[in-house]
Amino acid sequence: MRSLREECRLRSGKAEGEGLSPTADPGIALSDFGRNVPHVNAPSVEGPTAPPIEDPVAAPYQQALCSLPFGFALHDASLRYVYVNDALAAINGCAAAAHAGKAVEEILPAPVAAEVRTLLATALATGIAAPRVRVRGQTTRDQGERVFDCDYVPVWHAAANRTGKPTHVAALVRDVTSEAGMSDQLGLLRSILQQSTDALYVMRPDQQFRFVYVNQAAERHYGRPAAELLTLRPTDLDPQWTMADLEASWQHLTTIGPLAFETVHQTTGAGEIPVWVQSQAVWHGGIGYIAGSIRSLVGERAAEHERLALREQLEHAQRLEAVGLLAGGVAHDFNNLLAVILANVELLDFTAAPPDVRDSASAIRDATLRAADLTRQLLTFSRREAGPRASLSLNRAVEDAMRILHATVPDRVEVRTTLSDALPQVLARPAELTQLVMNLVVNARDAMAEGGLLEVETAVETPAGAAPWVVLRVRDSGIGMDEATQARIFEPFFTTKALGAGTGLGLSVVYGIVKALDGRVDVRSAPGRGTTISVWLPACEADDAGARLPAAGVRQGHGELVLIVDDEAALLEVIARMLTRAGYRCVTASSGGEALARLAVGGDEIAVLLTDLRMPLMAGDELAALARRMRPALPVIFMSGQAEDATVRDTRLRGETVLAKPFHAPELTALLATVLD
Repeated sequence: MRSLREECRLRSGKAEGEGLSPTADPGIALSDFGRNVPHVNAPSVEGPTAPPIEDPVAAPYQQALCSLPFGFALHDASLRYVYVNDALAAINGCAAAAHAGKAVEEILPAPVAAEVRTLLATALATGIAAPRVRVRGQTTRDQGERVFDCDYVPVWHAAANRTGKPTHVAALVRDVTSEAGMSDQLGLLRSILQQSTDALYVMRPDQQFRFVYVNQAAERHYGRPAAELLTLRPTDLDPQWTMADLEASWQHLTTIGPLAFETVHQTTGAGEIPVWVQSQAVWHGGIGYIAGSIRSLVGERAAEHERLALREQLEHAQRLEAVGLLAGGVAHDFNNLLAVILANVELLDFTAAPPDVRDSASAIRDATLRAADLTRQLLTFSRREAGPRASLSLNRAVEDAMRILHATVPDRVEVRTTLSDALPQVLARPAELTQLVMNLVVNARDAMAEGGLLEVETAVETPAGAAPWVVLRVRDSGIGMDEATQARIFEPFFTTKALGAGTGLGLSVVYGIVKALDGRVDVRSAPGRGTTISVWLPACEADDAGARLPAAGVRQGHGELVLIVDDEAALLEVIARMLTRAGYRCVTASSGGEALARLAVGGDEIAVLLTDLRMPLMAGDELAALARRMRPALPVIFMSGQAEDATVRDTRLRGETVLAKPFHAPELTALLATVLD
């Protein structure tokens, strides 16, 4: 079957290509449309006027133009309508006869009319057809936007020389609004698929499971362009897959249903990564496909690891809180016992005792003080530290920490401690220095599972023209770290230990403490060559204002009456003996209620209330509040094994006079003399 253009040319007696414009598509001769038009005659055209419509030969072509399923229009050289068929009349919403001699602006609304006129004028001026032009807009005033595919073809009058200027322009118009809408929807769907974060793919089982579609995420996932992936099969990307596996999966998809499973994919960038794969069978046009998605589980694994780390951190914090509460309770009772031992040793008169007895008593006293110091260290590590910073000795913090950690270091690890004698002090809180040293030492210890050398040293460095720095250096001969690990060791929750073996918080705490103290930290390490972590802290002048100063001797009283309250009977007795020997009179009570009764009966004689802070039924601070209602000016001294705990000191004991257990007789008598004065 010939095309309309071919048929018209044969009717005009022109062979294909004869008399064509040398520049492009030759267009159509006006005689090809039947030398006449069924609805309107052109009011004026270049060349001879067409004869009346009575040519029986032209009738079939006129009928064909009128019956076309798409719109057709013929415009003259002034771009006025010469002919329109019924289809275009319906599109324009105007009768075919009403188009006669009218310009496009009189039929079509703006801006469509302007666009159509430009296209018609271009085809007329150049003699070149403009095929498949997409035009959007309204063709009538009472309908919404439509989409049309248009062809604009130059036309020559039969008697005109085709090498000259065209005499007419034909327009072929097809309404593709529904197709364009579907195309837009397909484009939107394509964009959604392309921008999906999951790798999407489609395979054809009947083509040996080759990919026929992949999105951009699939390209990133496999590190290969789509053009390459569309030539491959899953077996080309992952050796663990075989054609038998693919056949079995296709059998499962078509008989049982969709598949979903976790596996490992080999990628070019990240190596092996865990992924979640989902796939299902899809039928289209009688052909079966496998459509699926691949979601990386790397982020989920990291989130899960962080969640576990957070949970472990919470459990760790809860354990520390429990340890702190336990330590506080144990310290109270333990310090009571130590106070009894220390007070009794100091009450003994060894002036006439043999040397070995004096030596034994001195050893008991020293051991008691060391035990009290150990209790203080445990409380320092477990409690919340608040309040202002003070000048402290880093050497003392190292000694305290190493004394606590000594039992936790395996025998296969040799520990060397080198402390500078001329070390300045640093401005910090005791717990900050203790945690700083302990975390660094524990980190070094854990790096030497097979044993090695752990060195802890302090030094002072004074750069030229700058203030001195106090340096803490912890060195191990362990496994060491590469550069990537070193870059992350201070990140919270980052750890190279097995799950459950560490929270990844130790070195982040170190970093936080160092920054809070205006210091800096440096890490030097290499795989297999151990690690050295150096901390620089600003030096400061010594300030012993807040330290416990030893009294020169026992301050004697002048018969003042002291009310002593403590639930520990042995401690109550030894304190009373200690004060009686120092010239005080004493009255004792083992509870807050008993103490209030003593105050109620003859309480005016009591000069000082000396009470333990932590007691059953009624705590010491509650007793003091009630006693001050009875005697507003009564001096009160609190005894406590938690005197250095920041939470206790800054809440319950704020502004009070406190004596830390265990204490020496000179400390007690000096404090009594101070409050009485």
